[in-house]
Amino acid sequence: MKMSKRSKWIIGLAILMMFVIYGSYGYQPFYSEVEFVKGPANTQHDLSKLPNLLLEQPTTDAATPMRGPVEFIKSDLQGYKKIEVEYQVLTDTKPGQIKPDALTKNPNLLQGVKQVPVYLISFSGMDFPAADGTTHHEKVFVVDANSGETMYEFSYR
Repeated sequence: MKMSKRSKWIIGLAILMMFVIYGSYGYQPFYSEVEFVKGPANTQHDLSKLPNLLLEQPTTDAATPMRGPVEFIKSDLQGYKKIEVEYQVLTDTKPGQIKPDALTKNPNLLQGVKQVPVYLISFSGMDFPAADGTTHHEKVFVVDANSGETMYEFSYR
């Protein structure tokens, strides 16, 4: 059965209208739901509860843009209300188990997390079970800003 030229035009117009309507009303810009800060003076974390973290002011921009890591992590989470991203230079005396992909892309992490440019990406507004059996409302992913790989994650509030 062959479609007429008119039917093809009608279908094409319907598809085009759907794209226009979705683009006008259904698309939420990426940056509308993300708060971004740079440097320890602007941190949104309670460093008194994170004594092993030392944040320093970055002197250069990140090698990878924040959008990639945020979109990747966000795709695995459902129900968050807010995303906060911080670009920091991090020293962590007690880092979590560093993921193999991060070690592969940045072998310097084998010596520890010392003055590493990172994104601290926080997802909040949903419940996460903590290791101590309590419930936390925020999960923080530590992402190597040079490679874009998630190094480890933690939760403290």
